[in-house]
Amino acid sequence: MVFFQAMLLLGYLYAHLTSTWLGVRKQALLHVALLFLPVLALPIVVNASLAPQGEANPVFGVLLLLFVAAGLPFFVVAASAPLLQKWFASTGHPAAADPYFLYGASNLGSMLALIGYPLLLEPNQTLPQQSRLWMIGYFALAMLIVFCAVLLWLSPKLPAVRRPLSAADGEPQTLDDEQRKTDDVPGMGRKLRWIALAFVPSSLMLGVTTYMTTDVAAIPLLWVVPLGLYLLSFILVFSRLPAAVHDVLSWFMPFAVIGVALFMLLDARVYIWQAMLMHLGVLFLVSMVCHGELARDRPPTQYLTGYFLLMSLGGVLGGIFNTLVAPLIFVTIQEYRLALIGACLLLPFLGSPRRSTLGFCWELALAWAIGVLGAWLVRLGYRDGYLNLPRIGAASLNRDTLAIALGLLLVIAGYALFSRSSYLDRLFDIVLPILLGFLVMGSIWGLHLAPPTLGFLNAWRSFLRLPDWLSLTGQRGVAGLPVFFCLLFLRRPMQLGLGVGMLFLFGSLVTAMNANVLHRERSFYGSMHVDDYEGDGNYHRLVHGNIEHGWQRMFVPEHLTAEIFAPVAACRPQDAALWTLIRQQIWTRASQFPVMYFHPNTPYGQLFLSFHGDHAKKNIAILGLGTGGLSGYATRGQKWTFFEINPAVEKIARNPAYFTFLSDCEKRGIDLKVVLGDGRLQLKKIEFARPEDRFDVIVFDAFTSDAIPIHLITYDALKDYLSKLTEDGIIVFHISNRYVSLEPVIARLQEKANIAGRIQEQDLAEITDSEQYPTQVVILAHDEKAFGELLHDPRWRNLETRPSVGLWTDDYSNLLRVFNWDIE
Repeated sequence: MVFFQAMLLLGYLYAHLTSTWLGVRKQALLHVALLFLPVLALPIVVNASLAPQGEANPVFGVLLLLFVAAGLPFFVVAASAPLLQKWFASTGHPAAADPYFLYGASNLGSMLALIGYPLLLEPNQTLPQQSRLWMIGYFALAMLIVFCAVLLWLSPKLPAVRRPLSAADGEPQTLDDEQRKTDDVPGMGRKLRWIALAFVPSSLMLGVTTYMTTDVAAIPLLWVVPLGLYLLSFILVFSRLPAAVHDVLSWFMPFAVIGVALFMLLDARVYIWQAMLMHLGVLFLVSMVCHGELARDRPPTQYLTGYFLLMSLGGVLGGIFNTLVAPLIFVTIQEYRLALIGACLLLPFLGSPRRSTLGFCWELALAWAIGVLGAWLVRLGYRDGYLNLPRIGAASLNRDTLAIALGLLLVIAGYALFSRSSYLDRLFDIVLPILLGFLVMGSIWGLHLAPPTLGFLNAWRSFLRLPDWLSLTGQRGVAGLPVFFCLLFLRRPMQLGLGVGMLFLFGSLVTAMNANVLHRERSFYGSMHVDDYEGDGNYHRLVHGNIEHGWQRMFVPEHLTAEIFAPVAACRPQDAALWTLIRQQIWTRASQFPVMYFHPNTPYGQLFLSFHGDHAKKNIAILGLGTGGLSGYATRGQKWTFFEINPAVEKIARNPAYFTFLSDCEKRGIDLKVVLGDGRLQLKKIEFARPEDRFDVIVFDAFTSDAIPIHLITYDALKDYLSKLTEDGIIVFHISNRYVSLEPVIARLQEKANIAGRIQEQDLAEITDSEQYPTQVVILAHDEKAFGELLHDPRWRNLETRPSVGLWTDDYSNLLRVFNWDIE
């Protein structure tokens, strides 16, 4: 996303500079000549040698790869959009006074391409065919642009007359000369506002996408929906919608933002479709309001290219912030919350900017009510010992809380120093949100210990038949009080933005104080954490959003004492020492035993336990490290090689405070190593001196999230794997995924390669052990004899193809054909 936004910015910069320096007609000649330059880079081909090879942050490697493959063609296409509008504005066409509707048309084309590619193009065309088709489309576009340039030169020259636009319909404004002179020339403040209005929706779109695909549902292609809504907002606002539509949306937006803030603060559990509707709804409303403000404030046509240049700059800054900056300064997805705060700050005034005397009196009473209620709640928490100030202070030093607090302080300082509002207006705009933060703190730590004091409020909740998660007792329900007061700020953007910021600030503080979370980590590949599942030290798990990447049953000394020494008391003295040793060995071994997806009763466990003694596999490769749980099956004499693309995962897996699978292997003398980088590329680099030195088992544990690594499951990839496999070796695919069914894909690969294959899929109803997850695993081999005992196990069946699913290759795949449309 950042690459395309950056190339768009460069294209707009070229359009602005050349049209300003050369004039429209000479610039048209230059652009016609430039259209032939991308021919040198066509057809588009990706150079695989430039792919990142396992860097901790491969952003710049990916950007270089994209630039070499598509930079020049995309640059020329991107520059053409504002130039065509500039050319059109220089003709005598009746609509030339307001050519901005063409910007909506260009975004309509982008949206149709976004929807059409996965629905029409990808299922029916291979990558080389798509590349040739794009080249043909580019030549057709170039011919049309040349035709437009000819029409421009044939049109009569028009005098350079400034034509101010009205905010609503593009007709000339009825302003006096002094107003017109001021409004025609965009000042620095106006330009900065354009950048900010473009920055916030861009950042919010990426933030919502990241949040939804990690914390809501790991659904493939879900990212298409937020991007589609983002483009749709441009289409609508530049289509000359009535001003009343924008006004109505501006009133709705604060309620949507505060609703999302309440939802996040309560950590409410709702159906997936409800969560999606809420997050996508707030994205659409914010995009419509911010982009609507941009459309209402569009300048006369002589400033058109500069206007689009600043819009593009705001968009690329939003992309850079989310992609490059946020992973460095946050450990969770706080950029989503910051974008919502920014949207509130940019909201137009929903009333008069100046307070009346009655307004000052009302807000003075409101400040007194919030302050008194907050003080009472803080006193409750402090009296009962729940307001632990040292612990709160320690938690406030985490990166997320500090970043939000610093951002709010900068906003407050900037507003206090540079706002043109009166002193009292600025004072009330700042003080009321600060008091609201005081109330949030009191609500979280005061009410948590005092449910009886709010019995009458719960009675009202029952009377009004509100849902249980809005209960006003406990930590969840108390957020309703400050949210109610925050709604009273919606007429003033600064108050509203700071008020929402206080909700998010203390919400971040509560998250940081979660004692069950042992570690948080964020990298280019996303945000993850290690937690003590039930808070009793029995289980640690590694979680990325709502995807669990591994569990481990942990060794707890307190539990060890009870497990080992309590039964020993009943033993004879001469047997006590022996039983102590035996039970300690059992307990220690239990911590090394895999659970959940890797449980002994899962297909994974059946596979590794079926090959033992002289038949044990010697050389094993695992693509996808997680917690290293599969290494619990490792025995002396084996060689285990893990391939992991995310360096942060290896760091967590090697830390014995979180997981001990890898360290336990080293203690047992297992030859184990971790290779960083893309698994397929790193596997392909390995050379074997003899065929018998190849891998006996190659396991793929990388298909449970939303980002299905399609390049690992193609026919070209399978040929690479088979070349690294011994004659009696086995390839294992873990394909447990709620949203896609990969069995027909692998079945087609097996059929094409003419090799043996089996699959086992467990149903939740079959699981009786709480430490086991239902697992779906596919095994492939040169010959079915390689399956050993599993060949005669009735739980393993033959793979089934599906007529609608073709052969996936490096040049062709179709994710929609394997999507589970009947998800409950």
